[in-house]
Amino acid sequence: MYSIKGNVSKGKPEVDINIKIEGNVGEVLCEITLSEPETFDEVEKITEKEVEETVNQTET
Repeated sequence: MYSIKGNVSKGKPEVDINIKIEGNVGEVLCEITLSEPETFDEVEKITEKEVEETVNQTET
């Protein structure tokens, strides 16, 4: 799910994009410890960075 909002700020167009992603970590093929909350925080940060990079690549 996502939402997109456009604005004009100081005469320049701006776009805010909010993306909600859900994933299934039950089928992870690498060795991570799913019983530790820190693991989910790390996976979330990595996923956020990858999605942000993908979105930034498509804006040109």
